[in-house]
Amino acid sequence: MDDVDGVLIIPFYNNNYVMSYNSKENAWQFPTGLKDDNESIKECIQRLSLKEIGGIIGFVDPIGYYKDKNTVEEYKYGIYIVDIEDFTTKPKWSETDVVKIFDRIPPELIEDMLIYNIILNSLKFIIKEQN
Repeated sequence: MDDVDGVLIIPFYNNNYVMSYNSKENAWQFPTGLKDDNESIKECIQRLSLKEIGGIIGFVDPIGYYKDKNTVEEYKYGIYIVDIEDFTTKPKWSETDVVKIFDRIPPELIEDMLIYNIILNSLKFIIKEQN
């Protein structure tokens, strides 16, 4: 999936979700963003993980993509499950406030992210099928 414009990261730490709180949106969110020029997918995932949750990544597993048509331009985002090996201090320029580990997805998700519900329902199905 090298032909994507950005990434949506579903980070896990000890089998729990890692999310950051966006005070502008008043909601919890997963790290998401566009790739910088000449940046690889893995570099983008590392940058966003560090920037938004202070996470140091381990394995990265692509699970699909979606197209965001809510913007002036249409962007294709790769969806990646990421294992967080450890945490470090987020950069001062980080736009997120609080980082928290959840065993369940909190109800206060960014409202316009219907894609979260689709992805999380798919993950539940995949996990159920593996057991």
